[in-house]
Amino acid sequence: MSGGMRGGRLSGALVVSVLLALGVLGAPAVAGASAGALDDGFGGGGKVLTDVGPHDSASGVAVQSDGKLVVVGADSALLRYNPDGTLDASFGSGGKVTALIQPKDVALQADGKIVVSGSAPSGDFAVARYNRDGTPDTSFGVGGKAVTSFPPPPSADRSSSRGVAEDVVIQPDGKIVASGENYVASFGTITRRLALARYNTDGSLDTTFGAPNGYTITNLDSGNCGESSVVRVALDPADGGIMVATRKANQPSPPTNVPLLPPSGGIVPAGPCAFFLARFTTLGSPDPSFGGSGSVTTNIRKSSFDNSDSRDSAEDLAIQPDGKIVAAGWSAVRVRANGTTSDFSFAFALARYTRAGTLDPTFGNLGLLVTSFGPQDALGHAIAIQPADGDIVVGGQTLAGRYPDYVGDFALARYKPDGSLDTGFGSGGKVLTDFDPGRRDSAYDIALQGDGKIVAVGESSSRPITGQPEYQGSADFALARYRIDSPPNPGGTGTGAGTGTGTGAGTGAGTGGNPPPGGGSNPPPGGGSSPPPGGGSSPPPGGGSNPPPGGGGAGRHTTAPVVSGFGLTNNPFVVGGSTPIFAVAAAKNTKKHTKNTKRHKLGTTFVYTLSEAATVRIVITEARSGRRRGKRCVAPTRSLRRARKCTRTLTRSGRRQGKRCVAPTRKLRKAKKCTRIITKGTLTRTSHQGKNRVAFSGRIGSRKLAPGRYQATITATDAARNTSKPRTITFMIVRR
Repeated sequence: MSGGMRGGRLSGALVVSVLLALGVLGAPAVAGASAGALDDGFGGGGKVLTDVGPHDSASGVAVQSDGKLVVVGADSALLRYNPDGTLDASFGSGGKVTALIQPKDVALQADGKIVVSGSAPSGDFAVARYNRDGTPDTSFGVGGKAVTSFPPPPSADRSSSRGVAEDVVIQPDGKIVASGENYVASFGTITRRLALARYNTDGSLDTTFGAPNGYTITNLDSGNCGESSVVRVALDPADGGIMVATRKANQPSPPTNVPLLPPSGGIVPAGPCAFFLARFTTLGSPDPSFGGSGSVTTNIRKSSFDNSDSRDSAEDLAIQPDGKIVAAGWSAVRVRANGTTSDFSFAFALARYTRAGTLDPTFGNLGLLVTSFGPQDALGHAIAIQPADGDIVVGGQTLAGRYPDYVGDFALARYKPDGSLDTGFGSGGKVLTDFDPGRRDSAYDIALQGDGKIVAVGESSSRPITGQPEYQGSADFALARYRIDSPPNPGGTGTGAGTGTGTGAGTGAGTGGNPPPGGGSNPPPGGGSSPPPGGGSSPPPGGGSNPPPGGGGAGRHTTAPVVSGFGLTNNPFVVGGSTPIFAVAAAKNTKKHTKNTKRHKLGTTFVYTLSEAATVRIVITEARSGRRRGKRCVAPTRSLRRARKCTRTLTRSGRRQGKRCVAPTRKLRKAKKCTRIITKGTLTRTSHQGKNRVAFSGRIGSRKLAPGRYQATITATDAARNTSKPRTITFMIVRR
């Protein structure tokens, strides 16, 4: 998110102030590696550099359904890239838009509109929204942006308050949740506060959240953890609870009197600081089911040099399908430099928590793990969980040398669900990417494409002039895309038969590609991998690989997800008002409600069960009564008056425009006729294996569905793009 790091993460200047880098520059990932190798179909050899302004730094990325990448960052930049890494000329001016605010992060609405969080020119917390073509959405806030000022505490005389929205997520009902920091300065003391705000779809504050303000403020510390960090946010898919992660000052262990080696132009990490995670209810109050008070603080490790606590920072978090929370960031401990002096060493740090806020002992070392990248310092900044297998991907940077001449690379690590490094990824589970040996390359955000490929964004910056501030150097937006499988074997064939206990047995003859159906790529669905060409999968030979679940031939998972138990908790129901979407299904009747409201609850909840983690789409269409004609449900006619009744989807006549069926126009009068389905809207969400619940107020974005009969059709698509059979139910919306 800006200034150098996603969501206000360590900017280049702050890295200088907190890091005493060690060692030498590491080598990039080995060419020809399988998972973790750069994707040659993206940019130049898997990498893209874009010059936007003098201090370019990409801080957030989101992947559109068509594979295009929306990237935001410093210099008020909002960019969109085609799937091949070229700028999208249909977006803004040559793929670039000057943002209304200083962007930190980006999220996509179900309708394709782009939501950006950051700070306004006034220094206040801000969110902006753009149309798909990059133009400001003037129906949002004022001129496309919503700015929120947080009042300082009453006791802070002559104080000033500044805020920045460092992260943003979209609720299923379209409301926008932004997290960030609020700094209050008073008489030379700076107090850092956690800020969480929720906006309605029109950009106004949702006053049911943190009532009556529309936001909540939580004190963190008074500068003991440094003046810049990040507050990241995630939604719990089970109940809509809001999780945030950042760092917070923690009480130290008794310090050992060891002189600290003074850095060349910087200071040591302020601290001791710790991972800080908090959970809020859908109404914005602390959730006592998490940690007893709604929050937990965790120190990652102790120094073997002097037994002091580490300086730790949670930079990002993700929620697993089973509800466990994984936080990622960095941890710094004292190490011996020479004689009686000490230095700091930085490494990737992860912690996994249960829903109750306790550390998960089945992960890493009793819930914690640290990953070093050789002699170089390493800082984790972003996390993503692969939906197909639950593997955890962490992105960040390495740093080597000493200020102001340090250099570094993009750094990625992939872990198995138990916290062990995935040795099939890169070199021993780690990947380094060097854009230029003489520059500092830093990845501040990562995202997973629909095909599972990993996109990392950040900056590639030159060294500053010796003796000058760091910002004297130049920087570019830097993007890299990584494969999650082995490179294709051009012209190869694979005919290995799977002999596992599942259903993956089969043959796959073809001509390379990644992966063509049944083709000779590695891995072909259900067949033999390549290399070796023409043989059984290796390893294990012909056996049940993991993944896919169920055994069978090693290769890409080809079993479509199964949706069962699709239904509603309330049917019929009344459209909810301003009640938060996750609360409407449980809203209680009051005397103010009319006759219908007493009989029918506000809102409802879709319930369904998935055989595996998948992205779910619930398409809502208007329903009409009909009569059966064979297997079809058609409009009732006199000749069908005795046929069986049924419910049909509302359709209209249309004309073909390419592969689409659109409304007829004079220009299309000679095009082929077709029948188009009239949809009222679509709910999209990532769901976990097992039972899921999606609250629905009866509104699609800012639109309220009129009373009447509707159909909801659900489909689930997994990471391998296998789609389930649709399931359809009918529901009624009644008047108040």
